[in-house]
Amino acid sequence: MRKMGWTALLILACGAAATAQSIDIQNCWGPSGTRIEHELPISWFQYCSDVYTSPAQSFRYVFRVLHNGTLKHSETFDVTNPPSPWHFTRDLNIGAWGLQVGDVITYSSIVRLLSNSNIRDADTLYGDCVDRVSSLRPRRGASSSFAAALDERRRSRVLIR
Repeated sequence: MRKMGWTALLILACGAAATAQSIDIQNCWGPSGTRIEHELPISWFQYCSDVYTSPAQSFRYVFRVLHNGTLKHSETFDVTNPPSPWHFTRDLNIGAWGLQVGDVITYSSIVRLLSNSNIRDADTLYGDCVDRVSSLRPRRGASSSFAAALDERRRSRVLIR
């Protein structure tokens, strides 16, 4: 019985140490699932995120960018002995992707501790492609909300497809 008590104590101690490890990733625009607008035409976009580890630990970073579900950019790399927070920035040339109103660009980041791949976090940012409402001119006599209504109608039609 005494032997089993020490084993249980050792398991509890190891479990407590494992739960003390943590990793968190946050994009620069808000919580995971945040939607931002990419006003067309757009050539470049700078994605950024911060990774927090407690205590500071090495991790693997997986970054993927999808255009309407099609993979356009992917990279995986290890970050050893990082400060916390560790800042990630990537300039993406998205101008050649043929973006249209209603397209969605998905920025996905996943981080995993190298010491324990079960400890991970993920973050997703969505970029909705929209018209430059300021470039639309309402017809003579039309209300000032004409351009906004036209843009919303186009977006709805494309998203319903």
